[in-house]
Amino acid sequence: MSATSPTVSVDAEMPRMLSANPAQTMIVAIIAMVPPSALVIPPVLCALYRGRAHPFRLGERGKQAIANSVSGGRSVGRTCYELVMDSTDIAILRELQLDGRLTNQDLAERVGLSPSPCLRRVRRLEAEGIITGYVATVDQGSLGLPITAFVRLRLNTHAEDAVAEVERRIGEIESIVEAHLMAGDTDYLLKIVVASLESYEELVRTALRNIPNLSSIETSFAFGLTKARTPLPSAGR
Repeated sequence: MSATSPTVSVDAEMPRMLSANPAQTMIVAIIAMVPPSALVIPPVLCALYRGRAHPFRLGERGKQAIANSVSGGRSVGRTCYELVMDSTDIAILRELQLDGRLTNQDLAERVGLSPSPCLRRVRRLEAEGIITGYVATVDQGSLGLPITAFVRLRLNTHAEDAVAEVERRIGEIESIVEAHLMAGDTDYLLKIVVASLESYEELVRTALRNIPNLSSIETSFAFGLTKARTPLPSAGR
């Protein structure tokens, strides 16, 4: 008994790209061979494909693969989705990072689309969690918060329950506007905004020092801002 092999919808660049991208070849082979209901793109192949210069289109079967690539409520196919975004998607993301209040009409004009396909792309980027939200950026000085401190925390233990408690406490302190888990000698780097040096001293005495399992707190104050928040760079730059 013979059977026809399913086909894959790809763009015109595919033949040249396959010869230079073994990870892509493997992904396309999986999509071509596996029944649509069982399609899953392994995360390891997504990772191998990261950083390639040319996106490729997986067609409807590829979309099904991404939809099926779900583990614990988080799409493990998302890495592949990010990598098949084309230059128009990147342009949309850049424009919205510069001005999140753009109307769909204005956004469409800036990226060279008509309004309907532009809106579909934005909705898709939102649904996939690539656009995570829209916020207003506020001048902190106008709110009476001119002091920015960068605080390095070191822990005296890295036991799981101790780390969880530290992170819970950090999350409860409103003046901490960013907290990064670090590699190297520092465990956490915090960005804190306050009204004055006296306010910062009070924060240290009443909040930071009460966080358990800290071995040290080191602070640096920013004199000024030389580069404000900008759009994220394109992958590979």
